[in-house]
Amino acid sequence: MNKNKILDSELVVRKNRSIIESRYKLKPLASKLISTLISLVKDTDTYKQVYVISVSDFKELFGVEGRDYNKKLKEATKDILKSPLHIEINGDKKWLQVNWCSSIIYDDGLLYFEISEKLLPYIKELKKNYLSYDLKHILMLKSSYSIRLYELLKDTYNKNIRYGNKTELIVDLIEFREIFEIPKSYQWVSIKERIFEKAKVELTEYTDIKFDWEVCERYKRTIKKIKFKIYNNKTTTSDKDLPKYLSSFLNYVNYLREVYKNDTSCFIALKIDINFGIKDYFFGLNNQGYIYAINSAGGDSLKVSKQTAQIIYHASYLCSLYSKNYREFISSGFDIFEFAKSNDENWKIMSKDIRNILKEHDCRQVPMI
Repeated sequence: MNKNKILDSELVVRKNRSIIESRYKLKPLASKLISTLISLVKDTDTYKQVYVISVSDFKELFGVEGRDYNKKLKEATKDILKSPLHIEINGDKKWLQVNWCSSIIYDDGLLYFEISEKLLPYIKELKKNYLSYDLKHILMLKSSYSIRLYELLKDTYNKNIRYGNKTELIVDLIEFREIFEIPKSYQWVSIKERIFEKAKVELTEYTDIKFDWEVCERYKRTIKKIKFKIYNNKTTTSDKDLPKYLSSFLNYVNYLREVYKNDTSCFIALKIDINFGIKDYFFGLNNQGYIYAINSAGGDSLKVSKQTAQIIYHASYLCSLYSKNYREFISSGFDIFEFAKSNDENWKIMSKDIRNILKEHDCRQVPMI
């Protein structure tokens, strides 16, 4: 058995277009787990390579919290094993049906995956027509249809931009139904509202592309073809000038742990309920890397639940993505408690950034200013 490949900072997903256009249907959690798995694959990997994902990392990446997280993981892995891909190689003359994985093992907090031998070449052979995207762009997508539509549109966008072509994609609605395995119970109204419109909102909010769509061909009253117009999403922050630790949410969490672990400094202040009502808290990390809270009114440090910790990490991550001031603050390892007490001009600028960013991107918490 080859050396295990473990989830690390190289969270780049690469998929062959044959996989993108194959027929399969996964629930959101299973789809994100598969994308995480694919992000570990290197072009030098061979069959029987074992890939490892820590359950604790998985929970942080995808917000799988609560006592039933193990049940959710079981359901997600079962979904993966019972949802094979149908890949068209040469139309009806040659096609491939293959499972994502030949085995999935859970042992002491770790998930071990072996990718099916026949599928591995489609994932690892990185050619010019392969889709490559950062895993963070699907982390917050709630719908499996949004994830798949993002992959399809992102691949089209990448190819067309490369050659200076117009970024449009026309799809046959019947083929679209087959590829996405849309249930027959979904009539046109359901497809329009629950897939196209929902994905349009989610991609605009969370990813690096956005799109408009329209019906471009009808036969009598039957809708035949849909046209997607795909654009760069300038409302999201570009990775070009960002430090490496912001290339994914997991990278950022690990970075915070490195900077603030074994330190008494706090990295963010929020108005939030941590089971004692909505109050003002400063948040830091203890020597085990767990988040603790300090009430602005004083008192002992308080333990933070895993679900709340996810919200706090996410709030800090958003602020770092969208605020150069906060990003520089975090990279310096300064204490936000001391910074807030200073009440100088720099604090006023940064607190305004934090307030505006969280108001625009996430309404679950309010900055304490």
